[in-house]
Amino acid sequence: NLVYLMTQERNTTSEAQTNKTTGSDGKMYHHLIDPDTLYPGNYCRSLTIVTENSGLADFLSSTLFLMSPQDGLDLINRLNVEVEAIWLLEDGQILHTNGIVEGENAHVYAKAS
Repeated sequence: NLVYLMTQERNTTSEAQTNKTTGSDGKMYHHLIDPDTLYPGNYCRSLTIVTENSGLADFLSSTLFLMSPQDGLDLINRLNVEVEAIWLLEDGQILHTNGIVEGENAHVYAKAS
């Protein structure tokens, strides 16, 4: 699946499982390590953050990549700044915050499996 996101005067950052390296056990791992498991996070394939502050976007993309989508949504909802997020889950499902509106500022292209 692919999401085309249109932004104006906003910053976006993304984290994804595309940057992988091979571990000593022959498995592929990416660079974001979950402090609870000491293994790479596996809640989603990718995550994109949209906000005005690029530093906050970078911080949140790494942090939320290591959280469940529900915990990530809860965190975003507690912030006092405007932040949007899009998750591509392992099963191909796309989740997003309420400010991401299909046809208005985002278009989802579903790829056939």
